[in-house]
Amino acid sequence: MSNFNTKRFIQTLKWSAMATKKEIATIAGCMFFLYMVPFIMSVISTQGEPDIVADASIENATLVCTFFFGVYTMISGCWIMNNMKTKEQRITFKMLPASDLEKFIVRVLYITVVWMLIGVVAFCLADFCRMLICFISGSHGTYSTIPDVLNMWFGPADTHSMRMTAWRLDFIAGVLAVNAWVFWAHSFYVLGGAFFRRRQFILTSCAHFALGILSLIIISYIPLSAKEGLKFVNTIAYVYTAVAIMVGLLNWWLTYRLFKRSQVINNKWINL
Repeated sequence: MSNFNTKRFIQTLKWSAMATKKEIATIAGCMFFLYMVPFIMSVISTQGEPDIVADASIENATLVCTFFFGVYTMISGCWIMNNMKTKEQRITFKMLPASDLEKFIVRVLYITVVWMLIGVVAFCLADFCRMLICFISGSHGTYSTIPDVLNMWFGPADTHSMRMTAWRLDFIAGVLAVNAWVFWAHSFYVLGGAFFRRRQFILTSCAHFALGILSLIIISYIPLSAKEGLKFVNTIAYVYTAVAIMVGLLNWWLTYRLFKRSQVINNKWINL
């Protein structure tokens, strides 16, 4: 069997879509209700308030939803092997007429592209329901927040540059460092999802927290005079970007190796 065949890959992709329909619906429902919490709270808390107050409350609710979406997409990697929780599921997936690379790519697309689309669709539905509630109740806020979210993510560089300057970062250095961290964090949760067989999210999050504490301890030993220098901060940002990308790629490679080595009968706590 060749390592990658387009026809086999498409068939495996179709099989995965059929097998994960219920899971997709469940995730979409959970994200919809999660988005609705800050939206409904913003509507309730601004009843009878001036329009400017209502606008500010909706903007804050949108920021909270954006934060939820960011965390949601970052931790989605923990579910890369969620389709092999039981012995029967592992047998079914292992027996598919496809190579390990094809199966791995299908799962990667599921936890990245599909999960992201689920989050976006759930937000659009939640935003529509918020507008409908505002319209029925006669409250201010019958406009969509989607343009605000798009501006938040893809807005003019000047707006984001001001935020980076507050941290003594050049705009390019800041953007690269933030995106490198997102890439590494997602790859870290993907690796945790492939390594741990149970409690993937909890155990990976604990490891992530431990690494964060270790990083803060290392930074605390840097002389204060050095940390206050603008050039030093930007140099650290560029170095961090390079290291985070390399480690992120390593995490993806290790994930694939773990995925290939996973058997029908594994250890109780890890997929080996």
